[in-house]
Amino acid sequence: MDDAEQFIYRHMKIGRRIEGFVGVEYREYPQEAVREVLVNAVVHRDYSRRGQRIRVFMFDDRIEVYSPGTLPPGVSLEKMRRLEPQSVLRNPIVSTSSTQASWGCSETWGAGTLSGWAQASGAWPWRWKGTARECQDLCGVSRATAKRDLRELVDRELLVPMGHGRGLHYMLTRL
Repeated sequence: MDDAEQFIYRHMKIGRRIEGFVGVEYREYPQEAVREVLVNAVVHRDYSRRGQRIRVFMFDDRIEVYSPGTLPPGVSLEKMRRLEPQSVLRNPIVSTSSTQASWGCSETWGAGTLSGWAQASGAWPWRWKGTARECQDLCGVSRATAKRDLRELVDRELLVPMGHGRGLHYMLTRL
């Protein structure tokens, strides 16, 4: 866990924004989200597949974590796309709360794919449901840039706009 997390942090982009008169650094991905995805890879992997390892890949626009095995029974990509919460325990012994607590992820114990991910990414709410203003503040960009970036994500069918005017916000269309 620790080696994988350090690998990600060594290769992660770090941004900087000015708050008042102080420069503040922020990471490309929140620590809670990185830890959550790594814990899930360990806890939910299929340990019957011997000789296979959890693999972490970093790209310019994403991190991918591959955990050996298929989705457990009752969990489907279709439900994920519809944003339906799912929580299935594949490895009860590995999944003990004391194990997760020792990795610092006990808050999302048993939360499932939807709520666990939302909790883990809570520091970056616009990735889940957000406004242009939240994107602007988070990324330290102008309002025009935030709107242009959000419009591009809508064009790529990754976000869907909801509401109008001051109530306009964006939600993921798929995971």
